[in-house]
Amino acid sequence: MATLNITKTWNTGDVLTAADLNGAFQDVEDFINTTKLDPSNLNKSLALNSMSWHFDGISAGVTHDIRVRVPSGFTYEYVELSVYSVTFSGGTPAVEVDFNNGATALLSGALTLSAAGGNEVTTFNEESATNGDVLQITVENTGTGNANDVTVVLTVKSELTD
Repeated sequence: MATLNITKTWNTGDVLTAADLNGAFQDVEDFINTTKLDPSNLNKSLALNSMSWHFDGISAGVTHDIRVRVPSGFTYEYVELSVYSVTFSGGTPAVEVDFNNGATALLSGALTLSAAGGNEVTTFNEESATNGDVLQITVENTGTGNANDVTVVLTVKSELTD
């Protein structure tokens, strides 16, 4: 990684003039103009992102498909997938959440929420998607009655790879 070296010609307590600081400013300007701070000279930063989807109610037999496209130049590493529901009504709902990356299943089995006020969470071990991959989350009520205030959250680490 490129190193910025600044020329310092003063000591603590000195009174500075513009001329004293011009060398330091010139060092910064030269560094920016010659190094260009391109991606190979910067640490790749990671961001932790949570994407959430809320459903006021999911009736028996209803399925919602959520699709997320990974932006070009990025990698998403999956961290956690969770589902929550506040209340159930009119029967025995069972909210199932499945997750895949194209044709590849990312869960060994669907997350199943079968109690109001409960939540189900799964974590991942370094699975990821890149550059335009489409992720699909399927949320389905396979039971009877309604699941109310259902929230699904996918948390990923995103990294700029270009």
